[in-house]
Amino acid sequence: HCLWPSRHTRYHVGTSGNRTDVVEAFVRACERHGLMTGLYYCSWDNRHKLGSRTPSDLPWNSAFTTRAYQDFQLGQIDELLRGYGPVGQLWIDIPHVLPRDFRQALYEHATSL
Repeated sequence: HCLWPSRHTRYHVGTSGNRTDVVEAFVRACERHGLMTGLYYCSWDNRHKLGSRTPSDLPWNSAFTTRAYQDFQLGQIDELLRGYGPVGQLWIDIPHVLPRDFRQALYEHATSL
């Protein structure tokens, strides 16, 4: 469940009972207190698999993501990094489900923003 109103899915706060953009509130709180913003994104998504297999489907070391899911993840990370001002840290959890070349491209894209 996305804690921001994502344009890549309907599974987000904007379609929930409490429509608070939690990412926006967190980023503004960091700004008010002079803190660098850090965001967390998990690569283990059991709602938008798009043909991927997560550690809940397969043994931990056999999980993988499809190109469709990688595009979905890249779109969401791009949305977060472009939509909320300067972000000093991005933690991408469960990175081993992403192919090494995609991880590298994802990290390079994130740091370019």
